[in-house]
Amino acid sequence: SWALASDRKKPDDLYGAKKVAETRQLFRIFAVFIPGLFFYALYNQQGSTWILQAKRMNGKLGDITIKPDQMRVFNFLLTTSLIPVFETMIYPLMQKFGLPTTAAFRIVAGMVLAALSFII
Repeated sequence: SWALASDRKKPDDLYGAKKVAETRQLFRIFAVFIPGLFFYALYNQQGSTWILQAKRMNGKLGDITIKPDQMRVFNFLLTTSLIPVFETMIYPLMQKFGLPTTAAFRIVAGMVLAALSFII
């Protein structure tokens, strides 16, 4: 690196190798969790959108009347009901076509799809 090639002392010499290694490890952890903060901020904003949309609807579902603040439960129910569908149908189909189904790929693909859903 250009910074280390200068006349300055190396970070290991200034702060100790252990502290530098721990700091680098901390930045790797930040790289994983910081996108999650943005995701959950948008996710919670989406929940309030469900409520605002429900206020414009009459809330009738047969004999049941769903109040706007109860509408957010449907987000959970829809998400939870899709887990078996993905595990039994989508992921095996992806493997059949040679697409990756690792946890890392699922996370990245989910965040990309979530980002696209906010754009649309």
